[in-house]
Amino acid sequence: MEIGSYMGKSTTWLAKGSRSGSGLKVCAVDPHGENTFEGFARNMKRARVEDLVVPYVMTSAKAAREIHESVALAFVDGSHTYDGVKSDVELWFPKVVEGGYMAFHDAVGNREAGEHRALRHAVYESGRFRNFRLVGSMVICQKARSSEVRRGLQTRWKLLMFDAADLPLEHYLPGPLLRRTRRILRRL
Repeated sequence: MEIGSYMGKSTTWLAKGSRSGSGLKVCAVDPHGENTFEGFARNMKRARVEDLVVPYVMTSAKAAREIHESVALAFVDGSHTYDGVKSDVELWFPKVVEGGYMAFHDAVGNREAGEHRALRHAVYESGRFRNFRLVGSMVICQKARSSEVRRGLQTRWKLLMFDAADLPLEHYLPGPLLRRTRRILRRL
C-alpha cells in the first residue's frame, strides 16, 4: 500500500521489489491533481510494472474505506502535515498485519514539521510498533503483535533515537561528522 504516489517513482521501486519477492500487488493511492494520473500511468508502463500496480485515484481516507484486504506494508508519503500523517496512521494501522510494516517518507530533517510531531504521538509514543529503523529520511517500523506491546525504557530509547536523527540536519554539522553521525544512527 502506497499513500501518495504522485508520478510513481516510489511506486516503481515498490513494484519492482514486490516482483523480486512475493509478487503482491502494489495499491497506489493518490487523488492526482491535474494531468498527474496520465504521467503516473505512463511511468508505470515505461517501468514495466503496470501489471503489479493498482491505482486508486482518491484520497487516503476514501481508499481506506474501500480497501478491505490486509496490508503487509503501508508506505506513507502523502500529506506531511500533523493531521495528515496522524490520520494516515489511524486509517491504515488496523489494516497492516501483525508483524507487517509502516514506512514514513520525509520523516527526518525538520523537527518543526507536522510529520515529526505526528510520528512522535501516533507511532513512537503509541507502543504499537517495534523494530524502528532510520533509512535516509525514512522511518520504518514494524507493527507489534498484540502480545508484544511494550512501554517504559524501550519507548524512551525510541524517542531519543527519533529526536537524535534530526539533530545533525538542524545544526549543520561539518560534512564528515554529519556522514559519520548518520551511519551511527542507521545502525541503532
